[in-house]
Amino acid sequence: MNIPKIVSETAEKNGYDLVEYLGTYKGADAFCVGVKSDEEIPCPTGLPSAILFRNGVAEFVSGLESLELLNSFE
Repeated sequence: MNIPKIVSETAEKNGYDLVEYLGTYKGADAFCVGVKSDEEIPCPTGLPSAILFRNGVAEFVSGLESLELLNSFE
């Protein structure tokens, strides 16, 4: 899936340079975000963060809400 520009911009605004599509979550496209190392390998960042994209709006999600979101894809 192509990552919408607003999703990439939201990730960058929050300090992330890696965005990957997860799937659909509660009617929104869900993306996980992270930080790449110099070798382009994702680095651990602590609690996970994600971005929900619905109706042209990107919402940054973190903390326990992002854990719930990510656990729904197991």
